Amino acid sequence: MKKGVILLWRTLVYSAFFQLLFDFPGAVYSLVPGAVTALVLSTTKVSDLMLIDYTAYRSPLRRIEGLYKLIFFLFCLLLSISRVSGRFSLSLFLFQAILMIGPGKVPLKRYLRFLEAPVMFLLMGAIGIALELDVFPLTVSVSQASFFRAQEVTRTALCAISCLYSLSLSTPLNQLMQTLRKIKIPERMIELMIVLYRYIFVLFTMYYPMKRALIMRGGNNLRGHGMLWSSLFKRSYERADHSMRSMLSRGYDGSVQFLSVPVATARGLLPMLVGMALVLAGAWLL
Repeated sequence: MKKGVILLWRTLVYSAFFQLLFDFPGAVYSLVPGAVTALVLSTTKVSDLMLIDYTAYRSPLRRIEGLYKLIFFLFCLLLSISRVSGRFSLSLFLFQAILMIGPGKVPLKRYLRFLEAPVMFLLMGAIGIALELDVFPLTVSVSQASFFRAQEVTRTALCAISCLYSLSLSTPLNQLMQTLRKIKIPERMIELMIVLYRYIFVLFTMYYPMKRALIMRGGNNLRGHGMLWSSLFKRSYERADHSMRSMLSRGYDGSVQFLSVPVATARGLLPMLVGMALVLAGAWLL
């Protein structure tokens, strides 16, 4: 029963989202309930975050030179935010999805699961763009111009998100850090990225057991949540201190090093050039 309700809610979210991309004024009638449902479903699980890492390390595309992937996906990202056309944005999104599901070997169900969070976020954000509020007299309406503006922003954002997902689902963290060092990104910035990425997992792995314990003890109220967050802050601070001491005892000198799988330098150059040519042709024709 519970799975059927969740499936129904997700169907409502995706139907509202795709109507937002393609239809007016039909989307107006499903935009608000779809966004409300998205707000209810917009939860992030630590398993989803770990699944991104797992998928990147299992992807056949990880053996392609990281610098080529970074150039290609940043090139697609720049074209996606240049607002060439709505058809090009949707075509580039489909191209990225096919690239990840095909050569990248990402299961379709898992890829859709990764897209759930940004789809919900974009759906809720589209309401703020599409709705027009007049104070005197107090009226709320959706005009054709405001809806098309929300449609354009949503298409552009979805295309940009797909480019970033393609990079993260095909490039493990160690390869990405190695690539950033090659292009002379400052070491302090790289270290900050590693620490932030690491402590996202630390916070989530501490938060969920504490939240389950709170619910089981009947403390799921304002006071209980206040105690939860204060305890989480204290424990995360202690965990950070312990981690820093562990790193210093292992010879940490200000630079975090990774073991990486060696790749052929020229591997991936031809696919990158072909892909860039296809993307440019799509931007020109669409």
